[in-house]
Amino acid sequence: MKTCTKCGAEKPATLEHFPPQKLGKDGLCAWCRVCLRKNHRRWYKKNRKRAIARVKRWRGKNRCRVRKRNRKLYRQDPLRHRLKQRRWRQRHPDKVLEHTRNRKARVRGAHGRHTKDDVARVLFDQKYRCYFCPTRLLRRYHVDHKTPISRGGSNWPRNLCCTCRTCNLRKGTKTVAEFIRWLREDVKK
Repeated sequence: MKTCTKCGAEKPATLEHFPPQKLGKDGLCAWCRVCLRKNHRRWYKKNRKRAIARVKRWRGKNRCRVRKRNRKLYRQDPLRHRLKQRRWRQRHPDKVLEHTRNRKARVRGAHGRHTKDDVARVLFDQKYRCYFCPTRLLRRYHVDHKTPISRGGSNWPRNLCCTCRTCNLRKGTKTVAEFIRWLREDVKK
């Protein structure tokens, strides 16, 4: 039996009740697991930013270990992993779209990348209107490249515009000038 120096409770001197510690007389920590958990929670509440920064630093230095652990967890329960990914995607649709757009542009050989904040800034600059027509863009809109990537355009925010679905699909691989010219000809007919 061993007495916890924090709470004074007497518990069996096993790893189930006391975590290992090299400096301890019997190789066990002086505090029981319950007291340690409470202490860690209290410290985390006070030092949340510091704790998150510490974890990020550790993960940055130990990428191979993290990948290895993640692979092991995935092999143990792939369904759990897929459900977790699906929930994350549902909670962060803007980040998923950002990642998808940047990846497609990178695969096609375009330079540059943009974030969801860049897209929000473009939309704000356009006063939440389609770049080509007066349609109001609230929730559903397409992010288009003024000079298409297939024609040598970049993926930087200065080459982006927000359009309604109709205008983006009609524009296709035309540049802005070509599309506006095509719209004027279409109106004349």
